[in-house]
Amino acid sequence: FLLLRIMSADPSSFSLITVELKEGGIFVISMKNGKANALSIEHLGELKRAMDYAAQSDDVKGILLRSSNERIYCAGLDLVQITQFLSADDYVDQFRNFIFNCMTPSCETMLRCPKPVATAVNGHCLAGGLVLALCSDYLCFGRNDKAKVGLTELAIPVPFPPLPVHVVRNRVDSYTARQMIFDAIVRTPSEMFDLGVGDAISDDAEANALEWLSKKITNGVVPFGITKKLWWDPVLQQAPSDKEQREWAIAAANAIRPKSSL
Repeated sequence: FLLLRIMSADPSSFSLITVELKEGGIFVISMKNGKANALSIEHLGELKRAMDYAAQSDDVKGILLRSSNERIYCAGLDLVQITQFLSADDYVDQFRNFIFNCMTPSCETMLRCPKPVATAVNGHCLAGGLVLALCSDYLCFGRNDKAKVGLTELAIPVPFPPLPVHVVRNRVDSYTARQMIFDAIVRTPSEMFDLGVGDAISDDAEANALEWLSKKITNGVVPFGITKKLWWDPVLQQAPSDKEQREWAIAAANAIRPKSSL
């Protein structure tokens, strides 16, 4: 591995992820935010900054997103932080900021990246963690019957933000997408893959994802990026207005805010 020396992606500037540049131009982003890799404001910010760097750097040809924890890829949004937002006097503004200025831009950065993005999911992958994985161009599950995969938002219940709904509908067939979103089904990686979720399943998900990236890099990154832009532009152009963001935040925050705090 070649450690990056560029200030914007200096490994020492991150605390919740690590970044490395492999031979061949594959940029590896490893999540390491506690046991669950919960998506907090700080974690999402580091992921976005690393992805922005990768998208702009001529040295980077492809990106691999992985977890440093073999048992958990990502358990979703940081519910402790969300609870803190919902307890504040300006809870609607704080919740809106978290969803639309932190989570959404981090996902959009993956979708807008002109280079191939692969992810290796070796452990539990739930809620926002699965949304994050689905924002990649190639999702490889590791065979692990003890791992759980699913979109658990409506089981919490947390209403879905706009972009995750569009991503799921774009990456999964409509019947399975409805099951995942409205029934909050949770399955093993093998069961999810059999339902058409993800692009591959392997005994070595990381090696599989790296092999896919190498093939895409060999075939040509520029044509891939041009085509990817055409694929995701219709989704990205459906961004809600400020008024729609606030309406969603009011409804969502009041739906999940503890009744005792009202």
